[in-house]
Amino acid sequence: MADEGIAVGILTVSDRCFQGKAEDRSGPNLTKLVLEAKELNVKQIEHDCVQDSVSEIKKILCKWSDVDKLQLIITTGGTGFSPRDVTPEATSQVIHRISPGLSQHMIAESLKVTPLAVLSRPVCGMRNKTLIINLPGSIKGSQECFQFILPVLPHALDIINGSPKATATHNAMAAKTPSSKDAPVHVCPHNAGRDLSKVAERDRHSPYPLMPMDKATSAVMEQANHLGAHLIDVQDGLDCVLAEDVCSEAPFPPFPASIKDGYVLASDGPGVRKVVGPVTAGEIGKTEVKVKILSTPKVGQDIRPIGFDISSGELVLSKGEVLGPAELGLLATVGVTQVSVFKKPKVAILSTGNEIVQPTGSPKAGQIRDSNKTTLTAAVKKEGFDVIDLGIARDNPESLEATLTKGLSEADVVISSGGVSMGEKDLLKPVLEDKLGATIHFGRVFMKPGRDARPVDQFFSEGISHNR
Repeated sequence: MADEGIAVGILTVSDRCFQGKAEDRSGPNLTKLVLEAKELNVKQIEHDCVQDSVSEIKKILCKWSDVDKLQLIITTGGTGFSPRDVTPEATSQVIHRISPGLSQHMIAESLKVTPLAVLSRPVCGMRNKTLIINLPGSIKGSQECFQFILPVLPHALDIINGSPKATATHNAMAAKTPSSKDAPVHVCPHNAGRDLSKVAERDRHSPYPLMPMDKATSAVMEQANHLGAHLIDVQDGLDCVLAEDVCSEAPFPPFPASIKDGYVLASDGPGVRKVVGPVTAGEIGKTEVKVKILSTPKVGQDIRPIGFDISSGELVLSKGEVLGPAELGLLATVGVTQVSVFKKPKVAILSTGNEIVQPTGSPKAGQIRDSNKTTLTAAVKKEGFDVIDLGIARDNPESLEATLTKGLSEADVVISSGGVSMGEKDLLKPVLEDKLGATIHFGRVFMKPGRDARPVDQFFSEGISHNR
């Protein structure tokens, strides 16, 4: 933790407090406790109150983490079983790395106070260099939980921010032997004294929990941008996504249209009438016939007036809609011949692994055919996108870097298969981050400033609907 002190944010999550129907007692109390905690050395503190809304909670958490660069954020409220309690869900969508130990310790200690602690759902974790902690909404519960974890917060913040104090603490704790009576031996969870060069001593479980598909999609869509738009002929617009609203320039029908065969004067009443001018679809005929009107017609009966279906200037299709056969027919109806649509991204597909061979090849012992690429290629083409085959990259940094560089220069999206597990040959993440200067959040890949600064997953463009 920096010697000059840290910046802390206290966020109260409560509909009633936000609306002024209840007094926020937990937030001010936590502010007082944090300022009094000499261990934290607080130089700045922010306090805000939001309603029980995932989007509002995320907005504050992201601002305090990414813009204001606060080192510690503590939320109070919204961690229970009520349908409006969504603080853990919002926090889970914001953090990059989860810290279950803090949550488990708070619950374990709280259970010594009340059995109702099992109903608390706190989430703790890190977003970049900011530690985010969920506390209960009551003044008593939030104060107790804060005091439970306070002893470890300084060291946690030192580690997150790369302070030399973290190393000094590790060395001091490691110097104490099991025979020491003063304190137990400290074993760092990120080291644990294991020889990581030995495969058998490596972690077998990832510390990063899987994110549900709906949350992952939402996280991507909230930050996605589009590839720009271009004008195309309506006939070429199948499966494209509209980049602008389309309104009718003229009413439809453009004239009073009969839904029956012909017109009569309502004032003439029933009886036999001679057809003076038959009007067929698109032309006027000259055949004279007689018709018998059986009942007295009403003025305007069976007539569609001008603009009955579509009025002039009416919105017929909205930006973001996918153009299918029905939509294209509607555009033709209102006389639109060209529309602005979002450009379709080029998608590059990469397979990785020394054990992977082409489907047409003959696998040797320990090898398998590349079936993932065939599946991914078909899925992408089914959505109407062009595919670039990047081949198979081998499990070494040079091959991965060369292949990814090619993909990033030629495509808008790179989809990779393999190389993201916990084996010693799973190098995709380190190559992207260390070699290509990328950062990875929620499975998205971003190029850092100074290189291509756009996200390579623009496949999820503004105009592409969520189910595409």
